[in-house]
Amino acid sequence: MSRYVNDKSGLCFAADEAMLYLRLFAESRAARQVRVAEARPFAGPYPMDPERSAWQNRLNHVLNRVLWKQHHFNQRVISGAQDALLMPADERSVRPLLQVIVPNDVSENTTGGSARMWGLCGSLARHFRVELISVTRWWREPERRSILPGVDLLICSLRGEIDAAIKRAERTVGPAGSFLTMGDPAHPLPMFDGYIRRTTSRAAGVLMVGPFLHARFRAQAPDVPMFCDMHDVYRDYVGRMAGAYKEPALQRLDQLERRMLDDCAGIASVSDADAEAVGRLYPGARSKIHLVPNGVSTANVFRSYPSESLALAQGLGFRKPLILFMGSVLEANICAMTFIIQHLAPAVPAAQWAILGVSREEHSRLAGSMALPENVAFCGRVPETEKEALFALAALAVAPMGDGTGSSLKIPDYLAHGKPVISTPIGLRGFDAIAPHVEVVSLDDMASACSRLVAQLMADPASLDARAEAAWRLVRDTLDWTVIGDRLMTMMKPHLRDVR
Repeated sequence: MSRYVNDKSGLCFAADEAMLYLRLFAESRAARQVRVAEARPFAGPYPMDPERSAWQNRLNHVLNRVLWKQHHFNQRVISGAQDALLMPADERSVRPLLQVIVPNDVSENTTGGSARMWGLCGSLARHFRVELISVTRWWREPERRSILPGVDLLICSLRGEIDAAIKRAERTVGPAGSFLTMGDPAHPLPMFDGYIRRTTSRAAGVLMVGPFLHARFRAQAPDVPMFCDMHDVYRDYVGRMAGAYKEPALQRLDQLERRMLDDCAGIASVSDADAEAVGRLYPGARSKIHLVPNGVSTANVFRSYPSESLALAQGLGFRKPLILFMGSVLEANICAMTFIIQHLAPAVPAAQWAILGVSREEHSRLAGSMALPENVAFCGRVPETEKEALFALAALAVAPMGDGTGSSLKIPDYLAHGKPVISTPIGLRGFDAIAPHVEVVSLDDMASACSRLVAQLMADPASLDARAEAAWRLVRDTLDWTVIGDRLMTMMKPHLRDVR
């Protein structure tokens, strides 16, 4: 049975085969790098064989072209990453410590919030020894492990008295009780409190995500320079979470945010719109706000342009061009998935739609049960290799967002993979510079835009490649995590203390 729900198109089989081809591609790329080092002439690793079927020869031709096109860039990126991140252990040991404190579980790089933390921490590891401290509910076991070169993850669980206090708070502020209570130093959290007390004196600075742990942190470390990452407008986020308890929850949030924003040396915001919203709420914080957008690690993705993806999918027997949507269980994503099911897929039957990151059961639980069109498949959460395979098969990607704050990491992720993107203005929040390379339309016009691009893709697939490549270059130069990390470093550097 297909692991993809409602897969009547061969998508599951195609993804399995695409993973194999990507593995062969990676192995051949590595062999190609050896040949270059030995000054041997290039020879495509995928032979053209008259005994093979026509689709296999076409597919091999595509893979040979992709391999040749990507080689020089990949060589430069790989060597740069090694220079920047894979420093010797003795060099890492003398680098100053930077602690990043997060009020939720970021142990796996599977959501927008965790992707931002992993991306920023990986980039900051060029300058610091980074500790990513993730404070989670009681069911997560405490742990410490390395997640990236120069980055250690620490899990601190909300157990004991603090968990009981959270349950009491939920009776007055609803589901937001966890966020609004975890930072109260009146309720001990021994693992977090003790660790901060012992280690933060050695830190050059601390980056705090949101206001929720500020008071607890300052009770243990009153002097260390602190910066805030506001990757959402928390008033909107907490208000939605609190539901019927919105008014008392927002009163408590306002107290936490005012204290933190008064205290911190710099505030990172993901978009101009969010920065303006925070400035309206707290005018005294305006001068501290810096734009630090979301991004993507362009060196770690497989890039394939529309003509190549279409050839790959057709070569594997896929009958329709694939349009991809990727999202988490956040409300804005669930609404976008519902819009695809109820409006886009029926209006664009010439395409197959794949929803990645959420299972059919999760969507039904959050949005209600609804019939799926035959051309929609839920892929759920998949391993990174399978995600790359699905991206390689997809010729187009969409972001039909109707609501939300912050900015969507799916946009740079789509473009870094070489996909033309159709998005609403809300889906493009925080990425004004790449708007000329994205099809930006209203929700009402999205179906017609998708139909037009599918028709163009089938008539002349190469016509979309130049646009996709221009977008990829802009993302590489402006939205790679190394570039964004430099922005954050510029904000922090004047305030960091020398602890070496």
